[in-house]
Amino acid sequence: MLSLLKANKNGMDLMQRSVKTVNDELDIPTTLKRQGIWVFGYGSLMWNPGFYFEDQKVARCAGLHRSFCVWSVYHRGTYQRPGLVLGLKSGGVCDGKLYYVPPSHVEETIVYLRQREQVTRVYTEVFRRVDCIEGAGWFVRALTFIADRNHPQYAANIPIGKQAEIIKRAEGRSGYNLCYLATAVHHLADQNIKDQHLNRILVLTKSSHRLCENGNLKYNRFA
Repeated sequence: MLSLLKANKNGMDLMQRSVKTVNDELDIPTTLKRQGIWVFGYGSLMWNPGFYFEDQKVARCAGLHRSFCVWSVYHRGTYQRPGLVLGLKSGGVCDGKLYYVPPSHVEETIVYLRQREQVTRVYTEVFRRVDCIEGAGWFVRALTFIADRNHPQYAANIPIGKQAEIIKRAEGRSGYNLCYLATAVHHLADQNIKDQHLNRILVLTKSSHRLCENGNLKYNRFA
């Protein structure tokens, strides 16, 4: 799959299709416009949602788990040196955050999320059951983004040591890939969410870090 990314290193075909998706395929059911929607975040949406919301809760999505299974060629990498970002894969459970978006902000939020998350259309948008951890028996159907296994950017079965090496060296328009990983680990800990796999990847990068004023983690050096 990585060879396919390098063969299409200018990325224009994928990016142009994504822009068309945002502009021409915005089809929001009337019921959602009336009731508002819930959005489930499991990666950068947890610490930087970027859209208006009126409520947030720690929640669990069963049947899927968080994984560095998406090659990043825009936000945290390039076509010449792809990084890795989080996606949802089948199996297990994923703890993250739910955000409630009121009816008046539904359309603008979906447009925003598509512009942010679907630069190359690597995710499939689904509404899926998500259970609120804070209240037993309470659940919603929430919008979330699942990695598309048939997309050239789907990164399947990369050994954990290799993941650490890729993340350690990559950088994209949104910053260092290593900063993305460290911020995810830090935020999950703040929410009392355990993800030993992400913790292990960070350890394997063998890099020192410190907490900056804006709440993101930056690095003094790359070891």
